[in-house]
Amino acid sequence: YSLSVMSLQALLVICAVRIVSASGFARGMGASLLVLKKRNVVVGASAFSIGDAIAQRLEEGNQPFDERRLCHAMVLGGVWAGLCSPQVYALSEWLLPGRSVQRVLCKVCISCGFLSTCGNWINMCMRRMSSGKGSLRDAVSATNTDIFAVICDDLQVWPLYDLICFTLIPPVVRPATTACVNAGWATYISLVSSRERRT
Repeated sequence: YSLSVMSLQALLVICAVRIVSASGFARGMGASLLVLKKRNVVVGASAFSIGDAIAQRLEEGNQPFDERRLCHAMVLGGVWAGLCSPQVYALSEWLLPGRSVQRVLCKVCISCGFLSTCGNWINMCMRRMSSGKGSLRDAVSATNTDIFAVICDDLQVWPLYDLICFTLIPPVVRPATTACVNAGWATYISLVSSRERRT
């Protein structure tokens, strides 16, 4: 939790400095909004639906396939992986352009600060709420119970990907490569989110 707060504080300081020092803030955010393309939404929706379909097959072999759950995963993927997640990467690139070791590490901290904490919590909570089983309070409580373990697992996967992403992968290609990794991560999140439903 404290690492996330420190990352957010660092991001806010960097944003404030950029806003004050650069008159191109509006241009930068406008360029960032160009990342919101239909392709990203389709790729994000596909990644999350593939992940959920795999998770459903891994959970219980005899259970009927839950098409409603798959549709919810698809919508969540389109919104989260297609719109929100690429904006975090674009924001990191806009705030800290370049590939120096220091800048890449800062970008990784920004990405993990937002996506590993808030992103995973929102993702799991939304999946639980959309299941229609249990109340909002139940979804929040179950998510709060699982989030620490999920963040620990996240920090074994995403920082390494982010290092590769910010060092080697061109920004134009990042939404597609991130969606591929997201498909595997969505399988994991879907399994964790459905755990309470099965018990």
